[in-house]
Amino acid sequence: MTTLYQLVGERLALQNKLEELDFDEQTIADTLEGDSVAIQAKIEDYAFVIRNMEALPEQIKAEEKRLADRRKAIENRVQHIKDWLLVNMQQAGIMKIESPVFTVALQNNPASVIIDDESLIDDGFKRMPDPLPLVVDKKLIKMAIDAGQEVQGAHLEVKQRVVIK
Repeated sequence: MTTLYQLVGERLALQNKLEELDFDEQTIADTLEGDSVAIQAKIEDYAFVIRNMEALPEQIKAEEKRLADRRKAIENRVQHIKDWLLVNMQQAGIMKIESPVFTVALQNNPASVIIDDESLIDDGFKRMPDPLPLVVDKKLIKMAIDAGQEVQGAHLEVKQRVVIK
């Protein structure tokens, strides 16, 4: 099977040979156009592969969401069962049950602060959050360069990409 790299190499070699033999530009263009069928077919094959691969991320995202939803449902169910067990053990006055497989016990969590009325709390118990660092705004830089202004440390660059329609 001939690769795209090989086909392009052969086309370039043919173009160089035709130019060395001093053929006119129209003859070279006509010859290369006829020779480009295999390259065009190979590029089309690549486009089909790209299209198929472009569909995969969306399918993976959908599956990730489905699995995340399922995980969350199971976590919620586990928490519901734990809450139900906690309430029933508290009501029954049972602090610990030991079995050959499990030990189920009630345990106190570390104390947590609950704010009843924030306005009553002394300022000594408050802090200022750290300011966020400055971030370069690329949109502003592009607008400035487009307007003819020189921006030290930045420039515009145009790259190419493959588009399949």
